[in-house]
Amino acid sequence: MKYYKNDITGDVYAYENDGSQDDSILPELRQMTAAEVHAHLNPPPAPPRVPEKITRAQGRLVLYRAGLWPAVLTFVAGIADPDEQFEADAALNHTTEWERSSPFLCRTAQALGLDDAQLDALFREAAQIVP
Repeated sequence: MKYYKNDITGDVYAYENDGSQDDSILPELRQMTAAEVHAHLNPPPAPPRVPEKITRAQGRLVLYRAGLWPAVLTFVAGIADPDEQFEADAALNHTTEWERSSPFLCRTAQALGLDDAQLDALFREAAQIVP
């Protein structure tokens, strides 16, 4: 097969090597290089799904292994409002699962300087831990 691409739309077309379809190749198409064909036929795998929930044990272990656990404890201890600190303690120490969409978790990640991709990676890693 020989492959052609429309650079405006990104569409890719495959034609027989024997030339039997050459009259169907439109002028706006350009022949793809071997590297482009390889990349088109062998796309990288999609990143693993980010779990919506992990167990508290998995979360604590992944944070510990990443060297982030002391920073989490410092963040919680530094919460000035007693109601917010109580809620943070409940979320951190008294739930069975940690949800990726949790407002507390998102605030803590932001305080630690973690972006969404880093937090997703921690959740993926945590999901692999069997405590």
